[in-house]
Amino acid sequence: MSKNKLNRNDLCWCGSGLKYKRCHLNRADEQAVEIWEMAKIMRDKFSHKLCLAPPHLHKECDKKIIKAHTVPKSSSLKAIANEGHVLGLSYDLLDYMKKDSYEPLLEKIGINNASTFMGFCRKHDDQLFACVEKSKFLKTEEQCLKLAFRALAIEIHRKMFVINMNDLHKTLDKGKKLDKQIHIQNMVSKIKNGSQKALEDLYSCKIKFDQAIEENDYKVIRGVIIKFSGLFPVQVSGFLIAEFDFYNEKLQDISDFSVELDFLSF
Repeated sequence: MSKNKLNRNDLCWCGSGLKYKRCHLNRADEQAVEIWEMAKIMRDKFSHKLCLAPPHLHKECDKKIIKAHTVPKSSSLKAIANEGHVLGLSYDLLDYMKKDSYEPLLEKIGINNASTFMGFCRKHDDQLFACVEKSKFLKTEEQCLKLAFRALAIEIHRKMFVINMNDLHKTLDKGKKLDKQIHIQNMVSKIKNGSQKALEDLYSCKIKFDQAIEENDYKVIRGVIIKFSGLFPVQVSGFLIAEFDFYNEKLQDISDFSVELDFLSF
């Protein structure tokens, strides 16, 4: 593609809907986005607040969005804490830029902040997850579903974060040559489309969880509980699409947007 093929008043090749002169005409001469600026925007975007409680509870929402834990603080985090801190992954872009590496970095995190996200109001976080935060884990169907529901909620929150970052991602080609601009814009488009489809699938899954919670019927999921002989030193909460099994056999095709995918929580 050559910029010479476009007139100033043509729609830009990147699909923004803007005229070429107001979008990518002089993009190679623009100042690149500063890393510190990008890191600040990422922190702000990841802190977006909403309550992901089931819709039938929304009228009771107290609007005070809190740092909700995905890993139970009272049991799991306290059990592995050292002087009130645990080791967790750093999500600060500046940390990685200082190290000039994208290898996972660990940092000490206070248990009040570890595994948290702004995904529930104070009332619903307390109401929905009392069975795992305030009770001993007895392997009940409700406890298993509520743990899975909270993992689903943070995955929804993260996908919304990626989509909200799209406008920033599209500016990352400033100061780059045309071929690099095209590569970045194509990559950003794929990330956005994939995240939007994933969010649709996650919300389809959430409908089932919402109904289960409303009806107090927790048989919508199947669970396997593995008991260890001692304290397991790593505590984690996740919600993902299992694409392959342990023998590398394909379980489902995530590139097929026409099928409803199965999810795995842990």
